[in-house]
Amino acid sequence: MASPEEIVAAAVEQKMPAVALTDTNGLYAAVSFYQAAKKAGINPIVGVVLDVEFHVSSEPFRNCKTRHSTSAPLTLLAADMEGYSNLCQLVTLRHLGTTKLSQNIPSPETDGRPVTLQELAEHNRGVIALAPANHLPLISFASLRMTNEKKRAGGASPAPTKTTQGDDHCQEQGTSFTSHESPVATHFSQLKEIFGDRLYIEVQHLSPGDGQTLREAERLGHELGVRLVATNNVHFLRPEEHLHHRTVNAIRTGGLLTTVAPPEITTAKAWFKPAAEMQKLFPDHPELLQATLEIAGRCNLQLELGKLIFPEFTVPEGDTPDSYLQKLSFTGALRRYRSFTPEVRSRLMSELEVIKKWGLAPYFLLVSDIVEEARRRGIPAVARGSAASSMVTYCLGISRVCPLRWGLYFERFLNDQRGDCPDIDIDICGARRDELLDYVYQRWGAEHVAMIASFVTMHARLAVREVAKVFGVSPGEVDRFTKRLPHRPVRDILSAIRDLPECRDLPVHDEPWKTVLQVALRLDGLPRHLGIHPCGTVISARPLTWLTPLERATKGIVVTQYDMNAIEALGLIKMDLLGQRGFTTLSLALDNVEKAKNGSNDNTKMVPDGTTPCPKPREIDFDALPENDPATCDVIAAGRTIGIFQIESPAMRGLLRTMKARTLEQVAQALALIRPGAAEYGSKELFVKRLRKQENLTFAHPKLEPILGTTLGVCIFQEQVMQISQAIGNMSLAEADLVRRASTTVSGRNDRQRLLGKFMKAAGMMGLTKVQRKETWMMVEKFAGFGFCK
Repeated sequence: MASPEEIVAAAVEQKMPAVALTDTNGLYAAVSFYQAAKKAGINPIVGVVLDVEFHVSSEPFRNCKTRHSTSAPLTLLAADMEGYSNLCQLVTLRHLGTTKLSQNIPSPETDGRPVTLQELAEHNRGVIALAPANHLPLISFASLRMTNEKKRAGGASPAPTKTTQGDDHCQEQGTSFTSHESPVATHFSQLKEIFGDRLYIEVQHLSPGDGQTLREAERLGHELGVRLVATNNVHFLRPEEHLHHRTVNAIRTGGLLTTVAPPEITTAKAWFKPAAEMQKLFPDHPELLQATLEIAGRCNLQLELGKLIFPEFTVPEGDTPDSYLQKLSFTGALRRYRSFTPEVRSRLMSELEVIKKWGLAPYFLLVSDIVEEARRRGIPAVARGSAASSMVTYCLGISRVCPLRWGLYFERFLNDQRGDCPDIDIDICGARRDELLDYVYQRWGAEHVAMIASFVTMHARLAVREVAKVFGVSPGEVDRFTKRLPHRPVRDILSAIRDLPECRDLPVHDEPWKTVLQVALRLDGLPRHLGIHPCGTVISARPLTWLTPLERATKGIVVTQYDMNAIEALGLIKMDLLGQRGFTTLSLALDNVEKAKNGSNDNTKMVPDGTTPCPKPREIDFDALPENDPATCDVIAAGRTIGIFQIESPAMRGLLRTMKARTLEQVAQALALIRPGAAEYGSKELFVKRLRKQENLTFAHPKLEPILGTTLGVCIFQEQVMQISQAIGNMSLAEADLVRRASTTVSGRNDRQRLLGKFMKAAGMMGLTKVQRKETWMMVEKFAGFGFCK
């Protein structure tokens, strides 16, 4: 229940050279854990605790067809990149029963079944296996139960063997863990046949019976020639967090704190112990602790992070992706601009050079292919966000906004100092989004495409509600308490309770609420369950299961176990295909106009959900729409915009009325001002005051007037941040974009001091006083954090 960063920090504090993360049946946090460990200078060991099938039959595993089987956990560690890829495939097999995916595969009965020994054998290269000794009694008892079932059914069974000390059930049946005839010995022999010297027997010391288990494991290891290793079954960082561990698992299982019990929870000793504590647990077996260093030395996984992996895109013979992209862009430019002006040619060639430098041509061609397919099918589709800053996307028909007309900078989208894959978010008619997704799956293959997962986290009111429920607080009392809490993180809720009048009489100092809030604070931000990114789709050149495990989310949709941050870190291409109901409404309105004109009957089809009408295929000519149609402007200025995408909320309608917004420029300003950050930092309030002539319009320097004049001296667009950095700080637009990113990304903050120094020096040379320089930089840095791209 600790984050990857917290686990790594604990390892650093204890001066550990390596640390492993082994989620159960998943690699959910593997990439973020790997990044955190590498940054801290610690060897990250990526692994998984996987359910593996255990056969009662003593036949060789490769020929085993018996239905008599159970499962046992097996810890698998990636020694190298091949091992990591095999872990991804094994985890996928555990969840889906196959790695040979087909589009929208039905939920098979094999979902969630244990991995077979045959599958383990096929994916063992580069993998180190730790077979837990504390499950020996479980396996032995399960095998005896299966044997008795066979005997009752009239099947033959081997004669009883000599007993040894062990599980009571096993002694009653006369079975030894370590006899060559025992199912346990057979199971470990099969594992050894698969892994060879990469198999270890894992021993732990968490309960009184573990000493006896250690002795049995030593006998088994001696018989089979398998080494032992001592590990620590960590589920929380500090001893006092056992309560939090119990709470998390009570939430997971839908139970109460008083009823959740093993195996859903573990012992209070399962905390992150330092080396000295582990030595106390194994005083007579230092070689078992030494084996952990041996294993760490064998694990040398090197993930290639940040290296983009583009799907193959076929171009005409004689062309390269770069030359073909240039041809398409030039053709589109002639269609858009009728002729090549020096400004158009210069901008287009400059963008193409940057795209070529970073090897991004296949990505632009991929997006163009999807948008063109949407057009061929009559599905309205257009780019949103910073992609509109590119003339290449405009000429390809991906975007419908001319960056020259609106003063948009390509550097906001992509520049020669920033080689990450830019986001091109595509809005699609919501009613026909699935149709276009079907094309993506068919075009690149179901084994190369999946939806991206998201993690639904414990936050704010949700954390308090969930914890209170498992503490046994009645639903009514939970509702009464949480409804009065502000929508803030738990750490802020605690301070808000003291300050907000509506919260002051809450019983926060009485039990159980005092403990509920303390536990909720610790769980704040931790994952609760796996979700689906609303629009994120990943397309890979290689089969996805080579790089990311897959599982089935709600509604049977196959998703990656990684979120979008991990997907992007691995270099996989993320496409955001957003179902936009505004396009659906627009298309249906045009359908209704045609029906009214032609007097035709209503034969509208429905989408699969059975409630949403599906508009007929059509290509909407956005360029033919008048920019400032008077009747439309009247509707917007009056705030009569319910049902219109992005400008329908009560606050937005009120702001449109206040601004008397009649132009696209004013609507864009309203969209930027309505964002939470703008309100929090006072930008909206300042803008409205100046609009109403309640405050004078002033500028810290005359060079700011042409940049901020149209927004009444208020910096609200990210492009304005870049303009100020260029005009006052004497920066290139690429450096100006780094200023913007420095306030919004952790990695970008590394550039902050260098850029700040350059800005202050240049501003001083322009004659700004120390106060004016500080004021201007604060404005730039503050608005960069929440500003909207124009």
